[in-house]
Amino acid sequence: MTARAQFLREYKLVVVGGGGVGKSALTIQFIQEHFVDDYDPSSCFFDSLMYKANFSSSAIEDSYRKQCVIDDEVALLDVLDTAGQEEYGAMREQYMRSGEGFLLVYSITSRDSFEEISTYHQQILRVKDQDSCPVIVVANKCDLEYERQVGMNEGRDLAKHFGCRFIETSAKQRLNVDEAFTNLVREIRRFNKEQASGRPMATSGGPGVAEAASYFNLGTSPIAQFLREYKLVVVGGGGVGKSALTIQFIQSHFVVEYDPTIEDSYRKQCVIDDEVALLDVLDTAGQEEYGAMREQYMRSGEGFLLVYSITSRDSFEEISTFHQQILRVKDQDSFPVIVVANKCDLEYERQVGMNEGRDLAKHFGCKFIETSAKQRINVDEAFTNLVREIRKYNREQQTGRPVMPGGGAPQHGGQDISEPHSSGCCSGCVVL
Repeated sequence: MTARAQFLREYKLVVVGGGGVGKSALTIQFIQEHFVDDYDPSSCFFDSLMYKANFSSSAIEDSYRKQCVIDDEVALLDVLDTAGQEEYGAMREQYMRSGEGFLLVYSITSRDSFEEISTYHQQILRVKDQDSCPVIVVANKCDLEYERQVGMNEGRDLAKHFGCRFIETSAKQRLNVDEAFTNLVREIRRFNKEQASGRPMATSGGPGVAEAASYFNLGTSPIAQFLREYKLVVVGGGGVGKSALTIQFIQSHFVVEYDPTIEDSYRKQCVIDDEVALLDVLDTAGQEEYGAMREQYMRSGEGFLLVYSITSRDSFEEISTFHQQILRVKDQDSFPVIVVANKCDLEYERQVGMNEGRDLAKHFGCKFIETSAKQRINVDEAFTNLVREIRKYNREQQTGRPVMPGGGAPQHGGQDISEPHSSGCCSGCVVL
């Protein structure tokens, strides 16, 4: 937990609804303020014996965090975007057990998705063992009026039946997107006050227990209880492309005008060297004013991407400071790191030679890689190789063999792993 987050009230929001209604588009529009037209997250299921991952084209879950001020109160929103497919019904109960509030999403262009909403609502109440729970009925894709199959009055009537709020949204045009999420937080707050005072809820929202029974802890879900979790931290100066690298790795698209907050946290499930891993990736602020907070991130991280831009000598010279800070905070002589030279597509603006990056990595005793978040060159390789470094480091710690400075073994000191790759990582990944 970061210094800032430990003082915030955290809210567990769950976005549910049928397949294709725009749950992911709504969530990403709210979190990152852009519309993903062809969002196609991966998914996986486990072989009951081997726990091997196989992948298809629908999301099991995506988890995002965002810090907001709602009615003059700072809130940390943990938003879970769930799968709409029927085959994940059993897993959905895990999400519902943890959630404090729910957006019940249908598309105005699909009557089937509208009719599914009652089933989701009933399932939430059954799982929660309550007569009510904080929910909002969300009619998405209101920009597609010419394709409308569900009238606005029908949506209002359904919400009235549930005793909750109703809102029509357009993820594409960003209509009422923020309102849907922030009003759900208000419903949770109201519910909690009424629960604390012993008064019954006037409208259905639900058992918004003051503190959720459990975090969206994938350690308790069927899919992640067998996974090893790796805490990766992306550090570097401002403007080097840390957020662009992270989002390209997590969501496979390039964000041109991304305006990061103090921190962004993402999760992704991967198969790396035939071993399933749950990656918890923290994208940190590069600005100097957040230096004190950076120590909090460093304390919990297991491996670090030290990112600079080849177009900025200042950002390159900052890398040694970040590395020294990591070793000081960890109170170690070495730790798993990889030096990442980003923006290698901007060769004509290069200020830092490749050999300089290699030499710095050699000095740290770690791997070196050049990447392009824009062209998706070596992005997956940077993250997956960091996981390999963590695994190697942990094995060497267990066997008592010394680890070279920077966390790399001697043969990896300054090793260039920059053979350009623009394809996906390892065997496959799924955002969580």
